[in-house]
Order: sequence, then structure tokens, then C-alpha cells
Amino acid sequence: MDHCFNVKVATDYGVDEAVMLNNLYHWMRKNRANNKHLHDDKYWTYNSQQAFAELFPYWSRYKIQRILAYLEREGLILKAHYNKKNYDRTTWYTLTEKALCYYEQSNVQNCTMDGANSHNGLCKSEQPIPDINTDSKPYNKTPDSGTTNRSKTGAGKTGDGKADCSKEFEEFWKIYPRKVEKKAAFLKFKEKKNKYSVIEIINAARNYAEQCRINETEECYIKHPKTFLGPQDHVGEWKDKKPRKMKPSDNGQKYTGPQPVTRRLN
Repeated sequence: MDHCFNVKVATDYGVDEAVMLNNLYHWMRKNRANNKHLHDDKYWTYNSQQAFAELFPYWSRYKIQRILAYLEREGLILKAHYNKKNYDRTTWYTLTEKALCYYEQSNVQNCTMDGANSHNGLCKSEQPIPDINTDSKPYNKTPDSGTTNRSKTGAGKTGDGKADCSKEFEEFWKIYPRKVEKKAAFLKFKEKKNKYSVIEIINAARNYAEQCRINETEECYIKHPKTFLGPQDHVGEWKDKKPRKMKPSDNGQKYTGPQPVTRRLN
């Protein structure tokens, strides 16, 4: 896959920012041509942090967040949320008039992004940067979030009622803050439904995710989803628990026990 950019944007704001902006412009323009995702008189595209991380594997998630924040701060993009479900925090993006001015003179090195026979599979599918872990807009049945390629996790229709469980699990999966071992998590999810309702499980995931967000918990310290759904009953702990900002002593960052006795040597 090739990533391209507008030379003038790169000169004014940096190459990384130009690559990101060109990608957003590409999908916004496609949506405008197809008259899709029109909100507040602007055409938008959406993406999750997971999708961006997979599209740009040479950037860390922190760097992706920094690039998007910089583009927004410089007045080149706008962010919003037009999701159908309140707990869906997938972010939508569009370019401002200031950014669009860079593309009027057609000085974009569009390489594969505009080609009909592009080697970039993302362009062939004409979907805004699909996320193979399905945490960006699954099962909304819109052109940009089709329900294909879900078979690896057991998602999709099976004809025996299992489709509903898969759909419910996808709602849990896109909320949960760590995306690892999805198949194992799906099996634990089905087991946990014997004890808790889907609403309780999703509320627990949402509360735990918010707790991790406000405390800026590093990913390595976030529980695996299969562990969260496991026998230690983290769902029961978090389904009604309100997230809060932890004190340094709560995180083990500050020792509050007895202080060592120091003796002065004579």
C-alpha cells in the first residue's frame, strides 16, 4: 500500500500531517461524489483509533492522536460524532475550507489513492479505512460499514440464532479498550451471558474503558477481554461502578507506609 500527500501541505505543516490529511480528503471526496455521510452541510468520513493504527503501522497510536490534534488545532479538519448509538465513540472527520484550498490546484501526488485499479485494497472497497478488528461501526448496514468479513470471530448469520450473540459481542468489542484474542473473548462472552444480561456486560465494559481513559492507563496494564469476561467476575465489579480519577497512591505510584528510620552515625 502506498501513502501519498500534497507537497504544499507537507511544506506548511509537515509530511506526517500531509499524509493523514490526504487520506481524509480522499474518503471525504468519495463520500461527496456518492452523496453519503452528509451532516450539517458537510461530507464526512469516520474512523476508529484501531483502524488508523492498522492503516498507518509506522505510526504509534500516540503519534496518530497528536497528528489529528495538530490538524484540528491548525484549522484543517473538524471532528464530530454522528453515531446512531450513544456509546459508539467512533470519530467522524471532515476538511475545512482552509484545507480544501490546498487541493484546488490539483497538486496532490495521488498515486494509488485515485486509481481505479489501485493496489491499495482500501481504495478498492471504497470504505473509509476498514478496521479488521471491527471496532469501527459494525452492523450498521451502511455502505461504509458492511457486515462482511466477520466470519473469523463467529460473527454473521448462522441460521440458528447465533447471529444475535455475535452482534451483541461486536457491541462489547468496539467498547472494550484492549483488542486482543478476540476468539477467546467471544467464547467467554457467551459463557458470561449465562450470568449477566448483555446490557450489564456492555455497561461493565463501558465503565472499565472510561476508567482506563481518564487515568491514561497504558495498554499493557489493561485486562485482556477474555480475562475481563473470565471467572474473576470483573463484569460484576464494573457493571455499576463509576469511573474515577485514581490518586497516585491508588496506582502504587506513591509509598504511604511507614518511613524507614535513619540513624546518624557519630
